[in-house]
Amino acid sequence: MKKLILTTGLALIWLLSFSQTETLKKSNKEFSAPGNDFAFIEPNTDTTQLEFVATVRSIAKKGSGISKAYFASLEQANKYGANCFKLNSYNKNDSGEVILTLDTYFGNDSILSTNFNNHEATAVFIFGDENANGNETYSFKVNGDKKTIKSGTYYKQIIKPGEEIKINKGGITGMTVWFKYKEGRKATFLTLTGLGLGGPMPADIIGVAFNTGRLNPVEGDLGCLLKNLLKQSE
Repeated sequence: MKKLILTTGLALIWLLSFSQTETLKKSNKEFSAPGNDFAFIEPNTDTTQLEFVATVRSIAKKGSGISKAYFASLEQANKYGANCFKLNSYNKNDSGEVILTLDTYFGNDSILSTNFNNHEATAVFIFGDENANGNETYSFKVNGDKKTIKSGTYYKQIIKPGEEIKINKGGITGMTVWFKYKEGRKATFLTLTGLGLGGPMPADIIGVAFNTGRLNPVEGDLGCLLKNLLKQSE
Protein backbone atom coordinates (compact mmCIF):
# COMPACT_ATOMS: atom_id res chain seq x y z
CA MET A 1 0.00 0.00 0.00
CA LYS A 2 2.81 2.43 0.92
CA LYS A 3 4.50 1.69 -2.42
CA LEU A 4 1.25 2.40 -4.32
CA ILE A 5 0.74 5.71 -2.47
CA LEU A 6 4.36 6.70 -3.13
CA THR A 7 4.10 5.81 -6.82
CA THR A 8 0.85 7.76 -7.25
CA GLY A 9 2.31 10.72 -5.38
CA LEU A 10 5.41 10.83 -7.58
CA ALA A 11 3.25 10.57 -10.70
CA LEU A 12 1.11 13.47 -9.49
CA ILE A 13 4.20 15.60 -8.85
CA TRP A 14 5.36 14.79 -12.40
CA LEU A 15 1.97 15.81 -13.80
CA LEU A 16 1.93 19.09 -11.90
CA SER A 17 5.34 20.02 -13.30
CA PHE A 18 3.74 20.43 -16.73
CA SER A 19 1.18 23.05 -15.66
CA GLN A 20 0.67 26.33 -13.86
CA THR A 21 -2.38 27.31 -11.82
CA GLU A 22 -3.95 30.58 -10.75
CA THR A 23 -6.98 31.42 -8.61
CA LEU A 24 -9.34 33.84 -10.36
CA LYS A 25 -11.86 34.20 -7.55
CA LYS A 26 -12.12 32.82 -4.02
CA SER A 27 -14.70 32.75 -1.23
CA ASN A 28 -13.87 34.54 2.01
CA LYS A 29 -15.25 31.57 3.94
CA GLU A 30 -12.88 28.92 5.25
CA PHE A 31 -13.65 25.29 4.42
CA SER A 32 -12.26 22.19 6.08
CA ALA A 33 -9.94 20.29 3.74
CA PRO A 34 -11.86 17.22 2.42
CA GLY A 35 -8.85 15.16 1.33
CA ASN A 36 -8.66 14.22 -2.34
CA ASP A 37 -12.37 14.29 -3.17
CA PHE A 38 -13.12 16.22 -6.37
CA ALA A 39 -16.50 15.22 -7.78
CA PHE A 40 -17.68 16.20 -11.26
CA ILE A 41 -21.07 17.88 -10.80
CA GLU A 42 -23.58 16.56 -13.32
CA PRO A 43 -25.74 19.13 -15.16
CA ASN A 44 -28.95 17.61 -13.72
CA THR A 45 -27.77 17.88 -10.11
CA ASP A 46 -29.46 20.62 -8.07
CA THR A 47 -26.53 22.85 -7.14
CA THR A 48 -28.39 25.44 -5.06
CA GLN A 49 -26.99 24.02 -1.82
CA LEU A 50 -23.39 23.87 -3.01
CA GLU A 51 -21.08 26.44 -1.43
CA PHE A 52 -18.77 28.25 -3.82
CA VAL A 53 -15.09 27.89 -2.93
CA ALA A 54 -12.97 29.20 -5.83
CA THR A 55 -12.61 29.57 -9.57
CA VAL A 56 -9.31 27.97 -10.58
CA ARG A 57 -7.55 28.18 -13.93
CA SER A 58 -4.80 25.76 -14.92
CA ILE A 59 -2.64 26.04 -18.03
CA ALA A 60 -0.95 22.85 -19.22
CA LYS A 61 2.10 23.15 -21.44
CA LYS A 62 1.88 22.25 -25.10
CA GLY A 63 1.66 18.50 -25.52
CA SER A 64 0.58 17.95 -21.91
CA GLY A 65 -3.21 17.81 -22.15
CA ILE A 66 -6.44 18.09 -20.18
CA SER A 67 -5.55 15.55 -17.50
CA LYS A 68 -2.49 17.51 -16.36
CA ALA A 69 -4.52 20.72 -16.10
CA TYR A 70 -7.22 18.80 -14.21
CA PHE A 71 -4.85 17.39 -11.59
CA ALA A 72 -3.24 20.80 -11.11
CA SER A 73 -6.71 22.28 -10.48
CA LEU A 74 -7.56 19.45 -8.08
CA GLU A 75 -4.39 20.11 -6.09
CA GLN A 76 -5.16 23.81 -5.76
CA ALA A 77 -8.89 23.40 -5.06
CA ASN A 78 -8.32 20.80 -2.36
CA LYS A 79 -6.08 23.24 -0.51
CA TYR A 80 -9.06 25.57 -0.28
CA GLY A 81 -11.38 22.82 0.95
CA ALA A 82 -13.29 22.22 -2.32
CA ASN A 83 -14.58 18.70 -2.95
CA CYS A 84 -16.46 19.09 -6.25
CA PHE A 85 -16.39 21.14 -9.44
CA LYS A 86 -18.20 22.32 -12.56
CA LEU A 87 -16.60 23.12 -15.90
CA ASN A 88 -16.33 26.86 -16.47
CA SER A 89 -14.38 26.87 -19.75
CA TYR A 90 -11.86 24.94 -21.82
CA ASN A 91 -9.77 26.02 -24.78
CA LYS A 92 -6.32 25.94 -26.39
CA ASN A 93 -4.31 29.06 -27.04
CA ASP A 94 -2.20 29.81 -30.11
CA SER A 95 0.80 28.19 -28.43
CA GLY A 96 -1.04 24.88 -28.07
CA GLU A 97 -1.41 25.15 -24.30
CA VAL A 98 -4.56 23.72 -22.70
CA ILE A 99 -6.46 26.25 -20.56
CA LEU A 100 -8.94 24.67 -18.15
CA THR A 101 -11.07 26.81 -15.83
CA LEU A 102 -13.14 25.13 -13.12
CA ASP A 103 -15.64 26.52 -10.63
CA THR A 104 -15.07 24.58 -7.43
CA TYR A 105 -17.47 24.03 -4.53
CA PHE A 106 -17.98 22.33 -1.20
CA GLY A 107 -20.92 19.92 -1.06
CA ASN A 108 -22.21 17.92 1.89
CA ASP A 109 -22.52 14.12 1.79
CA SER A 110 -26.21 14.29 0.83
CA ILE A 111 -25.62 16.45 -2.23
CA LEU A 112 -22.61 14.42 -3.35
CA SER A 113 -24.55 11.18 -2.95
CA THR A 114 -27.36 12.54 -5.12
CA ASN A 115 -24.82 13.72 -7.69
CA PHE A 116 -23.12 10.31 -7.69
CA ASN A 117 -26.44 8.68 -8.52
CA ASN A 118 -26.76 11.08 -11.46
CA HIS A 119 -23.56 9.79 -13.07
CA GLU A 120 -24.11 7.71 -16.19
CA ALA A 121 -24.42 3.98 -15.48
CA THR A 122 -23.88 0.63 -17.26
CA ALA A 123 -21.49 2.03 -19.87
CA VAL A 124 -17.80 1.83 -20.76
CA PHE A 125 -15.98 4.80 -22.30
CA ILE A 126 -12.69 4.23 -24.15
CA PHE A 127 -10.43 7.22 -24.85
CA GLY A 128 -7.53 7.48 -27.26
CA ASP A 129 -5.68 10.75 -26.70
CA GLU A 130 -6.84 14.31 -25.94
CA ASN A 131 -5.55 16.03 -29.08
CA ALA A 132 -8.54 17.18 -31.10
CA ASN A 133 -6.23 18.21 -33.95
CA GLY A 134 -4.17 15.01 -33.90
CA ASN A 135 -3.92 12.42 -36.65
CA GLU A 136 -3.40 9.29 -34.55
CA THR A 137 -5.76 6.33 -34.73
CA TYR A 138 -6.25 3.64 -32.07
CA SER A 139 -7.67 0.16 -32.56
CA PHE A 140 -9.22 -2.36 -30.19
CA LYS A 141 -11.92 -5.02 -30.27
CA VAL A 142 -15.31 -5.28 -28.60
CA ASN A 143 -16.62 -8.85 -28.56
CA GLY A 144 -14.28 -9.61 -31.45
CA ASP A 145 -15.37 -6.67 -33.63
CA LYS A 146 -12.61 -4.22 -34.52
CA LYS A 147 -13.15 -0.61 -33.50
CA THR A 148 -11.01 2.37 -34.45
CA ILE A 149 -11.07 5.83 -32.90
CA LYS A 150 -9.19 8.99 -33.83
CA SER A 151 -7.31 11.50 -31.70
CA GLY A 152 -9.59 13.63 -29.54
CA THR A 153 -12.49 11.14 -29.62
CA TYR A 154 -13.88 8.32 -27.50
CA TYR A 155 -15.87 5.14 -27.98
CA LYS A 156 -18.93 4.44 -25.85
CA GLN A 157 -20.26 0.93 -25.19
CA ILE A 158 -23.59 0.45 -23.41
CA ILE A 159 -23.88 -2.79 -21.43
CA LYS A 160 -27.42 -4.16 -21.58
CA PRO A 161 -29.13 -6.42 -19.01
CA GLY A 162 -27.75 -9.96 -19.24
CA GLU A 163 -24.81 -8.92 -21.45
CA GLU A 164 -21.11 -9.54 -20.98
CA ILE A 165 -18.74 -7.31 -22.94
CA LYS A 166 -15.17 -8.33 -23.83
CA ILE A 167 -12.74 -5.56 -24.74
CA ASN A 168 -9.29 -6.39 -26.10
CA LYS A 169 -6.28 -4.34 -27.12
CA GLY A 170 -3.24 -5.96 -28.68
CA GLY A 171 -4.68 -9.29 -29.78
CA ILE A 172 -3.96 -12.63 -28.14
CA THR A 173 -0.85 -11.31 -26.40
CA GLY A 174 -2.46 -8.01 -25.41
CA MET A 175 -4.94 -7.12 -22.67
CA THR A 176 -8.53 -8.30 -22.36
CA VAL A 177 -11.13 -7.01 -19.91
CA TRP A 178 -14.62 -8.43 -19.34
CA PHE A 179 -17.59 -6.40 -18.14
CA LYS A 180 -20.83 -7.97 -16.96
CA TYR A 181 -24.04 -6.02 -16.68
CA LYS A 182 -24.72 -4.85 -13.15
CA GLU A 183 -27.70 -2.62 -12.46
CA GLY A 184 -26.64 0.82 -11.33
CA ARG A 185 -22.91 0.30 -11.94
CA LYS A 186 -21.44 3.68 -12.74
CA ALA A 187 -19.62 4.17 -16.04
CA THR A 188 -16.09 2.84 -16.35
CA PHE A 189 -13.49 4.92 -18.19
CA LEU A 190 -10.51 3.37 -19.97
CA THR A 191 -7.71 4.77 -22.07
CA LEU A 192 -5.67 3.20 -24.86
CA THR A 193 -2.81 5.58 -24.03
CA GLY A 194 -1.32 6.79 -20.76
CA LEU A 195 -3.64 9.73 -20.22
CA GLY A 196 -4.66 10.44 -16.63
CA LEU A 197 -3.92 8.71 -13.35
CA GLY A 198 -6.36 5.89 -12.90
CA GLY A 199 -5.01 3.53 -10.28
CA PRO A 200 -6.13 -0.12 -10.31
CA MET A 201 -8.97 -1.55 -12.35
CA PRO A 202 -12.24 -1.85 -10.34
CA ALA A 203 -12.12 -5.00 -8.19
CA ASP A 204 -15.20 -6.64 -9.71
CA ILE A 205 -13.98 -6.31 -13.31
CA ILE A 206 -12.11 -9.32 -14.66
CA GLY A 207 -9.03 -8.66 -16.77
CA VAL A 208 -5.84 -10.28 -17.99
CA ALA A 209 -2.84 -8.49 -19.50
CA PHE A 210 0.28 -9.54 -21.39
CA ASN A 211 2.75 -7.45 -23.39
CA THR A 212 1.34 -5.96 -26.58
CA GLY A 213 -1.54 -3.85 -25.34
CA ARG A 214 -2.81 -2.02 -22.27
CA LEU A 215 -6.23 -0.76 -21.22
CA ASN A 216 -5.60 1.74 -18.45
CA PRO A 217 -8.33 2.94 -16.08
CA VAL A 218 -9.12 6.64 -15.88
CA GLU A 219 -10.30 8.13 -12.58
CA GLY A 220 -14.09 8.50 -12.71
CA ASP A 221 -14.51 12.25 -12.24
CA LEU A 222 -11.76 12.98 -14.76
CA GLY A 223 -13.53 10.57 -17.11
CA CYS A 224 -16.79 12.49 -16.67
CA LEU A 225 -14.97 15.71 -17.57
CA LEU A 226 -13.24 14.20 -20.60
CA LYS A 227 -16.45 12.85 -22.13
CA ASN A 228 -17.82 16.39 -21.98
CA LEU A 229 -14.75 17.88 -23.69
CA LEU A 230 -13.96 15.24 -26.32
CA LYS A 231 -16.15 13.99 -29.18
CA GLN A 232 -17.87 10.64 -29.35
CA SER A 233 -16.56 8.53 -32.20
CA GLU A 234 -18.98 7.85 -35.04
